[in-house]
Amino acid sequence: MKASKKSDPNNIEEIAEAKSRRLLDPYGIIPLIPIRPDHNVGDIGCGSGIFSIPLAKYLYSGTLYAFDTQESMLEQITCALKPINLNNIELKLSSESSIPLEDNVLDGVFVSLTLEKSSCPNLVLDEIKRIIKQFGWLTIISAIKKPKETTNIKYNYIPKLKLNRMIEKLGFKRLSQRELNELYYLSIYKCQ
Repeated sequence: MKASKKSDPNNIEEIAEAKSRRLLDPYGIIPLIPIRPDHNVGDIGCGSGIFSIPLAKYLYSGTLYAFDTQESMLEQITCALKPINLNNIELKLSSESSIPLEDNVLDGVFVSLTLEKSSCPNLVLDEIKRIIKQFGWLTIISAIKKPKETTNIKYNYIPKLKLNRMIEKLGFKRLSQRELNELYYLSIYKCQ
């Protein structure tokens, strides 16, 4: 019996991403973060651009820098940008320990479900601290609880209190934290 496309194990990651997309509506989340249209913002671990393109649309007087460790993710965003007239988005290949940007240039940084996929979240956070301006904002979306092992992506669950300690140790102050839905929460910090 032939497996249907829905249940094909190769499509599990696509199904998980589609579910995340439904639960994490960028146009419902952007108003919750301290972003202004003239900011320069980094989307760290941008993936296929679920948040990158809406953020770039909002930043009509600023620039969005979308970073990912996989060239294929940046290629997906490039394809999605072809029919859209957006010239304020820069796509850059990065690594966990090196984000190709000068020090203190970003007004804000957006991170969605990226730290959990990192082999060393503290390296990523150190790089974020380096590229963000003093008094800049950091927004992080994380899972409320450890997800079921439904994908083959390595996932290191970070509980809320542990995440807060990690961020605050770098000199950030937590401004707010709220649940977005039954699976994800949003944390906003300010660089001191």
